[in-house]
Amino acid sequence: MLGVLAAPLLALLAPAGALAGEETPPGMLLVPGGRTHIGITQEELKRLLSVDPSSERYAGMLSAETPEHEVLLESFYAMPTEVTNEQYEAFVRSNGTKPPQTWGEDAIRAGSQQFQREQDQAKADATTQGLPLPEPAVFDPRAWWDANWPNATWSVPPGDERRPVVLVDYEMATRYARWAGFRLLTEEEFQRAVRGDSERKYPWGELWDNDKYAATELLKRKGGPFVVRSFPAGQTKQGLMDLAGNVWEWTSSRYTAFPGYERKVFEFGYGSKVRQVNALAAFDDTRRVVVGGSYQMRNLMCRATTRQDVAEKTSTDALGFRCARTPASGVDSARYVLEHELTEFWRPREEDQLVAYEPLGATALERWRTAPLRELPGQPLVPGYAIVAGHDEIVWCPVKQIHAIDPGTFKELCADEGVLQIGFLATTVGLVDPELAPGSYLVSYRQRGVPRFLSTLEPEKRAGKPAPEGAPLEELLKIDVSFDHVIFSDLRGTPLRALRASLEFVNAKEPRIELTDSEDKRVAHLAATIACRTAQKGFLLDLRLVGAPGSLSGAWVGDTRPR
Repeated sequence: MLGVLAAPLLALLAPAGALAGEETPPGMLLVPGGRTHIGITQEELKRLLSVDPSSERYAGMLSAETPEHEVLLESFYAMPTEVTNEQYEAFVRSNGTKPPQTWGEDAIRAGSQQFQREQDQAKADATTQGLPLPEPAVFDPRAWWDANWPNATWSVPPGDERRPVVLVDYEMATRYARWAGFRLLTEEEFQRAVRGDSERKYPWGELWDNDKYAATELLKRKGGPFVVRSFPAGQTKQGLMDLAGNVWEWTSSRYTAFPGYERKVFEFGYGSKVRQVNALAAFDDTRRVVVGGSYQMRNLMCRATTRQDVAEKTSTDALGFRCARTPASGVDSARYVLEHELTEFWRPREEDQLVAYEPLGATALERWRTAPLRELPGQPLVPGYAIVAGHDEIVWCPVKQIHAIDPGTFKELCADEGVLQIGFLATTVGLVDPELAPGSYLVSYRQRGVPRFLSTLEPEKRAGKPAPEGAPLEELLKIDVSFDHVIFSDLRGTPLRALRASLEFVNAKEPRIELTDSEDKRVAHLAATIACRTAQKGFLLDLRLVGAPGSLSGAWVGDTRPR
C-alpha cells in the first residue's frame, strides 16, 4: 500500500476481502474470477419456449442468450447493491447534475398547476376578445423537469434513500461511475457474480419462491423498486444483493451476438396444431445490454443469462445500475479516457499509424471520500455498502510499445519523429510542476538536439484536425535544447508544459506512483517502464509531479499488486 489510510476510510476498506497486497475500494465487494459459463444451450432455449407459451413473444430475446460458452474472467469488485438514491444524491450535489424526476414531484406538481392556470387564462382571454380558443395542450412532467430542474426545489423522498435510483440513462450511469472511481459491470461479469463456477439460474440456486428471493411481478407485495436488501435470502455467496429482480441494471456491454450464434426455428405441437417459433435476435451494437430483470417481470426474465437490449437514452422507473471496479488501479480510468476523451479522432499518429495505448499497463494514485451512514427506519444497512462523496486520482497510461530495440534505435526514432508519444496522464487535482489544471494530457518525449519544428504533432501526422500552428516548440515552452524533455500537451496536441527528464533503457519493472514529502511540497513520484521491442526491457520514465497547495494532502492509496 502506498501512503497511510485515515481511520474512517480504513474501517470501510478492511473487511471486504481484498486481494493480497491491495485495498478494497469503499462500497465494493470482491467477486473472485475464474472460468465462467455464459449464456444457455439451444436445448435450454427450446425448453424455455415449450414450457411457458407466453415465452414465445420473447423468442428473439431468449435466442440472444445462445450459444452457451465459457470465458475466463479476472477477479473484480462490485457494489453489493444497485446504486441507491442516497448514493446518487452525493453525485448530483457534487456536480450540479440533473436529479431524477422522482425527486422533484412537489415542484412538478406546482408546475402542472401553474400550467393549468395559464391554460385557463388563455381560454378566458380568447373568449373575452372573441378569438378562437387555443388548441388544448397537455402538461408533460418529464419535459417540464428537463427544462426547470435547475431552479426547482428537490429532495430524495423520505423512505426512498436506499431504494435503487431509477430514471437514469446510460450516459448518467456512466458519469456517476466515473465520478465515484468505478465503472459499469459488463454482462459477463454480471453472470459471473450470479453463477460463480456453476451454471445456476439465480444467485441463490435453481429453486424459485415468489415471495422469498426477489422482487418480481410474481410477488404478492406489489409496488415499485424495493429497498435494497429486502430479500436477504437471494444474495450471493459474496454478499451481492438483488441481482435478480428489483430493477434492471445497465451494463457497458453492447447488444451483439455471442460467438457461434445461429438462428433457430423451433416446432411445437403435433399434426394440424404444429406451430413454428422463429428465434432470431435483433442485434444492434448501438444499444446496451441490461440484466437482472425487475419488479415488473416474471422469473423467466430474471435469470442469470437474461440479456435485454436498451437504447442509451432510455430512462425508466424500472431501470437502474450497479458499479464495478478492476482491482488494478488506473486501468478503468485509462480505458475511460481512451473511450470517451482520447478517441481515434484525436489520437496522434506515428509511422503513419494511430498511436496505441496500453490501459493494462496503467497505474494510479487515488483516494476516496465517504459520507457517514445514517440509521433509516425500515432501510437496513448492507455489509460492504458505502456512500462515496468524491474520488481523486492521478493516472499514468503508457503507449503499448516504443518501436525501438535499444538506446541507439531509440535515438534514431526520436530524431525521425521530433517528439515521441509515450503515454497520457489524467489527474483530478491541480499540479504546479508541471503547471497543469485537472484534466487529461498527452505525454511525449523530446530528445536533446532534435531540430526545431512548429508543434508537438505536425498536421500531417494527426488523425483528426491539424495541430494549431504557432511559435517553435522550443520558444513556446522555453526549452533548452541541450537537455531531454517530457512534453505535456492537451488532447488536441497543443503543447502546454515541459519538464527536464530522460528515458533510461532498463530491465522492465512494474509501474508505481508514490507520495513523498520534499521540504514544504508533496510530490507524486511516477516510475514506469514503457515497453519496447526487446523482451523484458523498456524505457524508464521517472517523473516528480508537484501538487498544488493542499491538492495531495490526506490519505492516498495505490496498486502494488504484481500484474
